[in-house]
Amino acid sequence: MTVQDILDRLKVALVDESHTLWTEAELLGYINDALSALVIARPDLGFKTHSYNSASKSIEKPTDYYRFETVQSAGGIAIQFVDIHKLNQLEPTWRTATGMPYCWTRYDDHVDEVFLVPAPSEAIDIEIIYSAHLAVSIITDVLPVPAIYEGLILDFVLYRAFSKTGQGGSDMNKALSHQNSFYSTLGQKQQVDISRLQLQEKKENSR
Repeated sequence: MTVQDILDRLKVALVDESHTLWTEAELLGYINDALSALVIARPDLGFKTHSYNSASKSIEKPTDYYRFETVQSAGGIAIQFVDIHKLNQLEPTWRTATGMPYCWTRYDDHVDEVFLVPAPSEAIDIEIIYSAHLAVSIITDVLPVPAIYEGLILDFVLYRAFSKTGQGGSDMNKALSHQNSFYSTLGQKQQVDISRLQLQEKKENSR
């Protein structure tokens, strides 16, 4: 599914084949706004792996970084999260310690301030998973989300488009209808995904 596929459907829905009321660049901007809304609601849609080499205890944030998820490994070894309050009790000198990291932590009120513990004593390979800011730039770009989200993207773009022309009357009603459809469908899918995850966890825990 490409940006052009979305634009072709929008031409029909907006009855604007020649982009008289809404320019292609404008609709492209709305598509990017839709992608941002999706990632805010579903950060997993933007999950990426970032591998780098560093001796810093603070994680490196890629240019398309939106939100941190987890540290996969440090020095080729899998490491896990340890709550910072527990770490303060068990390892009060962790902030100045160096060596091979065995865990990672973060502050409660700064969830993107992530630290390896202890800080690497030398440069090592580090791998993290993060949620990326998703965007498209040209009409031949492939949309960076599964095709099942095409309807949601269309609803969001139509909501924004009709909001522009709907100072009152039918266009504003159309805008509100597409806005409600977007958030309602997104909420329903989130609930289904949560239920599926809970069922999967229940099966795994019963083994």
